[in-house]
Amino acid sequence: MPELALAVMSGRRGWLIALEGVDGAGKTTQARLLTKWLGAVGVKAVYTCEPTGGPLGRLVRKHLGGGLRFSEETVALLFAADRLEHLSKVIRPALEKGLTVVSDRYLHSSIAYQSATTGRPRWVEQINSLAPEPDLSIFLDLPVENALERLKVRRSEIYEREKFLRSVRRQYLRLVRSGRMVLVDGVGSKREVAERVAGQVKRSILRAGG
Repeated sequence: MPELALAVMSGRRGWLIALEGVDGAGKTTQARLLTKWLGAVGVKAVYTCEPTGGPLGRLVRKHLGGGLRFSEETVALLFAADRLEHLSKVIRPALEKGLTVVSDRYLHSSIAYQSATTGRPRWVEQINSLAPEPDLSIFLDLPVENALERLKVRRSEIYEREKFLRSVRRQYLRLVRSGRMVLVDGVGSKREVAERVAGQVKRSILRAGG
């Protein structure tokens, strides 16, 4: 059995790995590629994402798409509530089965985005206090101008503005400096970035297992 799979299995449950970044950073692509790579090296992994497809997540998505409008505080609460449902119905059951969960956005998205929208980072931390920290949270760092260029080819969401995304990136970098996240350079081809992500995941798991 490959070394990485043995390291994961040495724990009581699977790993929770979150892929984070500003809109357009490529986290959805990289989360799916990471899930596929983990399976190829013998680690049973599942992909999931936030906001979820559940009732609360659908409300959030309608807000993001401009179909519904809530106050930013209400949106922060909806994100937090959707996360608790996500944990209860998807993440914890998978982890308890020994699966590694790769989440396209998780806790630190709320810390970064809702701190920027509400200007109340302590309150955002409080309303998300029931959500455990991921075992590994990766910030895919891509210059905002590059991210915006990528976003031109898709339907825009309300948060996809340069000034706002720069504020979100600063929040993410604050989390990196605090040690709650690790930074992976998001510049380059999909393959290049995927190799960096896989390398970081491998180092983190082996370090924890050793």
